Amino acid sequence: MAAIVGIDAEILYVSTTTLAGVTAGEIIDVEVASGGTGYSVSDVLTVAGGSGGTLTVDSVSTGVITAVSVTTGGSGYSETKAATVTGGAGTGATFDLLTSESINLPTWNSGTETWTLSVNNSAYSWTQFTERNEVSINISVDVAEHKVFVTSLAEAWVEKARLYMDWSGSLAGYYDDASDAIFTTMKAGSDIWVLIYDSKRNTSKYWLGKCLLTSVDHSTPNEDFSTLETDFEGTGKLYRTQLPAFA
Repeated sequence: MAAIVGIDAEILYVSTTTLAGVTAGEIIDVEVASGGTGYSVSDVLTVAGGSGGTLTVDSVSTGVITAVSVTTGGSGYSETKAATVTGGAGTGATFDLLTSESINLPTWNSGTETWTLSVNNSAYSWTQFTERNEVSINISVDVAEHKVFVTSLAEAWVEKARLYMDWSGSLAGYYDDASDAIFTTMKAGSDIWVLIYDSKRNTSKYWLGKCLLTSVDHSTPNEDFSTLETDFEGTGKLYRTQLPAFA
């Protein structure tokens, strides 16, 4: 029986098509704690407490910062209140930082028969798609044909070359009435990261990829159970027992 665990990209904070946007200690959000004095729009501020984190001043009111945006997330930062900055035309501004943590894959505890869904940050965590007890993954490739001119049909062989890869899959199982995560995700049009283990007994083998949910089939027969089937299509690379490279 396969185990399916999924995560919403918006919750995870994925800024690119791979997990490269998630780096331990990266600044992912910021709020103004104190606006300081003497600042100007477009001032670039370097955040203390880590390495490489910079902010850009978006708006001021008589020199007091009212809004900023993260220019570079940097690394080595911790969630903190009133982080200080250097740079720009003013002084005294401080900011509350929300930072990321490194990604930890869920693990299966065979003793308690439960998943440990590691929390990567106070703002996001893995979510298990419960009672999905069938899963399939399909990988296909486009093929180009090259037909050269020949004088004899006996030598008319078609040459072929592999082009782009594509992947898709499906989930099927009993309907869990405690969660509408699949329906709401498809309705919102969100792309999600899906992590599929071959077996709960061996979590060293898995598929990992970003996908879109393309169909939901909810069946309620006369018996006392309902089923839910979901199809999905990959929106990028499918990883086999490998995390995308990130710092």
